[in-house]
Amino acid sequence: MTEQDLKTEEKILEAAMTVFIQKGKAAARMQEIADTAGINKALLHYYYRSKDKLYESVFSIVIKQLLLPKIFKILQEEEDVFALIHQFADFYVGVINKNPFIPLFVIEEINKNPNRLSNAVLNSGIPIEQVIARFQKAMDEGKIRKTDPRQILVNLISMCIFPVAARNMLLPILFNNSKTEYKKFLELRKTEVAEFIIQSIKI
Repeated sequence: MTEQDLKTEEKILEAAMTVFIQKGKAAARMQEIADTAGINKALLHYYYRSKDKLYESVFSIVIKQLLLPKIFKILQEEEDVFALIHQFADFYVGVINKNPFIPLFVIEEINKNPNRLSNAVLNSGIPIEQVIARFQKAMDEGKIRKTDPRQILVNLISMCIFPVAARNMLLPILFNNSKTEYKKFLELRKTEVAEFIIQSIKI
């Protein structure tokens, strides 16, 4: 691909993310995506022959490139459960803050095509059982209180996601529509979430 091709494809993918999130896959139209990207529909079809192909590309970027590889690395390599929680919160809040469309995109997938999302996670090699065993070991060693490790993981993920998914509601209620204050809040959120989870399980 030429540099111009890469720029055009990048514009298309950004526009597609915007439209898919706003409208959902079913209601999204290729013409609207082309208009959002600032190109004509014929050029859009030159790069992506169908809406399904375009959606697959967006899904791949969001799930398989932005989220899963780094999450896999953290969960596979970090042995200490407290450090794991800190690293996960730091990465997850950071990446969804830079890409605020991700939570809404994931919610859309959960509602419309949960099997595709679950299969992507299951086939990614993310060592879920290994992580659960790591938490169980920490319990057996008396480092954290007895609890279901799945509760820890769900609490961690949901506490990271909610402030970004609910951004449009929280901005006027808690931050007087100040994006600067909201950004500061999210930066602190990385540590706040990790410490909250750790303090809830630490002995």
